[in-house]
Amino acid sequence: MKMIRFSHLFFFLSVVTFVHLIYASVASAAINQPSEWLLSSEQWELNRTGNSIIRMPVLNQVVNNWIKRFEIEPNVKIELQYPGGEDGEVWVQELADWLVSLGIPSSSIQMMPGSGSDDMIKLSLVQS
Repeated sequence: MKMIRFSHLFFFLSVVTFVHLIYASVASAAINQPSEWLLSSEQWELNRTGNSIIRMPVLNQVVNNWIKRFEIEPNVKIELQYPGGEDGEVWVQELADWLVSLGIPSSSIQMMPGSGSDDMIKLSLVQS
């Protein structure tokens, strides 16, 4: 009987240690990742194709970081803070459409006016 209890305790401690190691590695990775990216209108005005979109360093980083976080936190979203006005709305909708075409579910994208600049969209990963 005592042998079984010892094996249960050993198993429990092994699981706790494993979970702690996973949590520590995830937290470490999250700390080393940028939390905000900026996409300027100048970067966006280039000829856009699927290849050119994913080659934009900003979008490449956002998509790759979203994929990594989504595997761990399925509720993570890409927040797009865009310039107000009609031009900003057209721009952010076009960007969101491209992100969807790259495989990001539209439910994982939230758009908010107020980037603080007429020529920039702020992208960030947020937990919903």
